[in-house]
Amino acid sequence: MDLLEDGIIILSSAGVITYINGSWTEFALKHSLDIAGFSEGNHFLDACMDLTGKGEEAFSIGQGIRDVIEGRSEAFKFKYRSTGPTGDCWFILKVQPLSKNHPESVILQNVNVNKLEMKEPEKKGYENYLSSVLNNLQLAGVMLDANANIIFCNDHLLDLTGWNREEVLHNNWFDIFLPAEIVPEVKHVFIRTIETADFPSYHENEIVTKDGNKRVIAWTNTVLKDGSGRISSITSVGEDITDLKLTERSLLNSKGQLRTLVDTIPDLVWLKDRNGVYLMCNPKFERFFGAKEEEIVGNTDYDFVEKDLADLFTLNDRKTMDAGKPSVNEEEIFFADDGHREFLETIKSPMYDSNGHLIGVLGVGRDITRHKLAEEELQRREMQLRTAQKVGGFGSWEIDLSSGKVDASEQAFLIYGFETKQLTIKDIQAIPLPEYRSMLDTALRDLVSSKKTYDVHFRIIRQNDSSVRDIHSVAEYFAERNVVIGTIQDITDRKQAEDRLAEEAARRRILIEQSKDGIVILDQNGKVCEANQRYAEMLGYSPEELLTLHMWDWDIHYTKEQLLEMIRLADNRGVIHETTHRRKDGTFINVEISGNAAFFGGKKLIFCVCRDITERKQAEEILLNAKIAAEDANRSKGEFLATMSHELRTPLNSIIGFSDILLEGTAGSLNEKQARYIDHILKGGRHLLELINDILDFSKAEAGKMELDRELFSIYDAIEEIKALISPLAFKKNIELDIKIESGLENISADKIKFKQILYNLTSNAIKFTPDKGYVGITAQRFDNMLQISVIDTGIGIATKDHGKLFQPFKQLNSYMTREHQGTGLGLVLVKKYAEMHGGSVWVESEVGKGSIFTFRIPYR
Repeated sequence: MDLLEDGIIILSSAGVITYINGSWTEFALKHSLDIAGFSEGNHFLDACMDLTGKGEEAFSIGQGIRDVIEGRSEAFKFKYRSTGPTGDCWFILKVQPLSKNHPESVILQNVNVNKLEMKEPEKKGYENYLSSVLNNLQLAGVMLDANANIIFCNDHLLDLTGWNREEVLHNNWFDIFLPAEIVPEVKHVFIRTIETADFPSYHENEIVTKDGNKRVIAWTNTVLKDGSGRISSITSVGEDITDLKLTERSLLNSKGQLRTLVDTIPDLVWLKDRNGVYLMCNPKFERFFGAKEEEIVGNTDYDFVEKDLADLFTLNDRKTMDAGKPSVNEEEIFFADDGHREFLETIKSPMYDSNGHLIGVLGVGRDITRHKLAEEELQRREMQLRTAQKVGGFGSWEIDLSSGKVDASEQAFLIYGFETKQLTIKDIQAIPLPEYRSMLDTALRDLVSSKKTYDVHFRIIRQNDSSVRDIHSVAEYFAERNVVIGTIQDITDRKQAEDRLAEEAARRRILIEQSKDGIVILDQNGKVCEANQRYAEMLGYSPEELLTLHMWDWDIHYTKEQLLEMIRLADNRGVIHETTHRRKDGTFINVEISGNAAFFGGKKLIFCVCRDITERKQAEEILLNAKIAAEDANRSKGEFLATMSHELRTPLNSIIGFSDILLEGTAGSLNEKQARYIDHILKGGRHLLELINDILDFSKAEAGKMELDRELFSIYDAIEEIKALISPLAFKKNIELDIKIESGLENISADKIKFKQILYNLTSNAIKFTPDKGYVGITAQRFDNMLQISVIDTGIGIATKDHGKLFQPFKQLNSYMTREHQGTGLGLVLVKKYAEMHGGSVWVESEVGKGSIFTFRIPYR
């Protein structure tokens, strides 16, 4: 587009012409426009009526310009036709802010779209023309090609930076003028400008002068295209705002005089710049964001609150700045530091520097929570009254879930039989009969958490006369106040009528003749009321004969008195028991009875479902006898192992003793080969003795002959003793041994020897299976009334599938490990036995290659 022939006009925020170039004047003359109307000082929006001759087009142009001035639009384009000396011509009027920092001034370009190509001499003339305009406006100007190479820059930019034109032309903009640390950011802006070529972009950044100083420039970037639509250049017009930035910082320094006052007042105080970036805030505001001032300054609302709330804050800020006067609004906020809620009356005022330039918005938020809560309380009272009036004859109630307090109407107190007083949730929960309380608690939880319908029936004992009443209640949950509001109605009379109708139907439903189980109904005296055919067959009586009998006529397991007491204690929760029945022919059957009680017409009836379990009991007896035989065999095995262990230890002690004597040289010196053989004998003997000792302990535990010898001892001392025993083992393998004992652990009452044996077995195993330069740790801590000790290692680890084999006797996980690390396979078995003898437990957490954690837990007493 041929900017050389474009008409240029600059307007103030009021639409008044503050600058006009020769091309515009020439255009006005050629198209018979009023030159006086388009001169500086006149109102462009009035004069543009002559430009189009149409009121609707003039209105569109005027509205488009206002949208740009007031920040509702980044740019405005309008295409129109005008008749001149050469006939009809089409023009495009382009409107955009002159500068981002002064968007109230806009630049208008009147482009003749009939001329799309620029000749080379014209381009040179355009550059001179553009440079002259920008120099007069004290604005920096630069034109870049699509690769950011400099193809033009004006004198003001060169004067500002100290460069010569020959030093910068045809060089890359990013290499000459930008500090290295912001190059990626500005490149992103450059690319974005090209991608959104139809609209200008705005950006503030530092540029480097030739002598190394920096200036802050606010750029307006516009993409220019040739007739074929290709990008010919990117034109950037910049305003030096370095002094403005210094002025902003000066203002911030001066606020220190007021800082003490601002920090001590109980209101929230903050200051933002025009772009919503925080410049300062006081301690009360820090609590709102849950961050320190140094973390807040330099960020916006979007960094701390949800987008919807940040949008609201930004909108209110913009309205205040646009209005140029303070604004007042109410806001509900939640403080990030502790989650409490406050209602604020927020006063926002535009802030200006000494030159009248807008800095941003100063905000003060005053807590009006008490006032708002008072309003809510009034609304609550009105709502409660309306509810009571609407449901006349019902009692109304309200539960405040936050405080636990209950408020109820006079009618509700009459239904419950309470004298007027303050109630709590616990008082209300104690009113229903016990069997209904769980259901009511569940219904209330479902109402609050899932908004399920709360419509319940239950029974109460009325407080003033102890009568049992049937109650119907409905309620709704109001989340904004965290309260439940509901009504109650006494439906006892209606319920009694329904129960009388349901009694007969319930009797018929219970007597299901097709049931494989026997069914019998007894009255409160133990006499048969009804029975089904199956129960008659089980006892060998006819149904008619059964109606003449009492339950003690066939039950031989209980006496008459015991059976009557069982009837007296029976309730609707039901009970299952086993007994023996005598049939009419004198034979016996085993029976499982499931019985429960119910009241019909004030009479207590017992409903029994009876199942013949004779064959099952016979099978159970066979299994019990087999179990007893297996236990006898296992006990015999244990006794045999214990006896054999005692018999083997005597000769082994001799072998070990004489081997020690030979190695010491008491019986004469040995050559190297003999000493090696004797050492093998000694080690083998000791290993075999260890195996026998473990077998003996295991046999005692299995045979039930091992007892605990409890004593009160120090946990710390016991662990230190084990540490002394295992330290040489860890030292040989250069393993780090770490002990962590919770401070303040009291003495424990336990079998000290077995306690130490548990800990020694676990730690020696950990060292054994941990490679050189590994880690083994012991931690001790209290867990409720239990002592918990863990042994941690960085050893080879254990596959999950093998965890179940660890505590089985004579089990090692694989033959390779058995050869490399000798053991009896009983160490962990004894650990488990000893822990369980103390009333405790042991478990393992491990993965292959990641080490293991063995933990045992035993009671303190």
